[in-house]
Amino acid sequence: MDLYTKIGMQHSKVYYGYDGATPFTAALFNVGYVFAESDEWENELYKLIDEENGIYLYEAKYTLPFGYVVPRDFDVPKDLIDRGVVLQNRLTKELGAWDTMLVKEKSEEDGDDVRCTATQDGIYYGYVTKSGTSKIKMTGDVPGEKVELKDLKYATLFYVGELKQGEKINLTNGDENDSTKKIAVSVYRLNTDAVEEALNTLRRQSLTNVKVEGVNVSGHLDLEEAGKLVLSIPRDDGWKITVNGKESQADTFGGALIALNLEPGEYDVALRFEPAGKSAGAWISIASAMIAALFFGLPCLLRKRKEKK
Repeated sequence: MDLYTKIGMQHSKVYYGYDGATPFTAALFNVGYVFAESDEWENELYKLIDEENGIYLYEAKYTLPFGYVVPRDFDVPKDLIDRGVVLQNRLTKELGAWDTMLVKEKSEEDGDDVRCTATQDGIYYGYVTKSGTSKIKMTGDVPGEKVELKDLKYATLFYVGELKQGEKINLTNGDENDSTKKIAVSVYRLNTDAVEEALNTLRRQSLTNVKVEGVNVSGHLDLEEAGKLVLSIPRDDGWKITVNGKESQADTFGGALIALNLEPGEYDVALRFEPAGKSAGAWISIASAMIAALFFGLPCLLRKRKEKK
């Protein structure tokens, strides 16, 4: 997904993960809960609510409604490729944040490793600045004492955790057999005030009375200002959308999420998912049933006719 790449999240051809998400990007995707294998994630971003067999369930504290409204001309810039930090800072500023969301911290190289001392309490992230840095072992004062990351890619973010002022983190390759041990990472501190200010802009107008029933989704919107309703559903041709009972063509936000350009007014929005090829599949099923009937029924009919003779 191009949007994942642009905002610095980690993914591959076969999966889309949560790795690299900030509370701002997670809210855009409507992520409300996160699983982890540690009980040390609880902080100003996540609240621990349950645990079973060593798997911990956290509730995200920074969220958006299922459908939120962005300004008509607001979208993810197409020109910022492999610049996830710059992109997120630009988006939050455009949404009304007074200060920078991801603030670069001073770090220093120590041979092949990178070290950083927290200048103040907060949530910290790393950002891969060069290709070749695919493995990182974090030691020092990070939650969990030692964290190992694999399959990192250039221009992706990764979560370091909560640090107190003066605490230190060490980023190393940790693999003696790796030919590319050099760590190329910048460290950033999250400004949660900027996150909240940006998300508050998106919460002002939102879809209400949301119902999800099987393949059907519906909701109501009272729109005071023209804008773009963004739904946290990936755009797919299988979604059939109606607005006030009339079929509507969807736009996209970030080239990925379903979006509808709307003027001020009241709207009942409904979506139904019909997988591509559903009609063809139904006809194939009918044809298969007919063939089966002929295959199994015709010999039986012929036998009965022979018996009568």
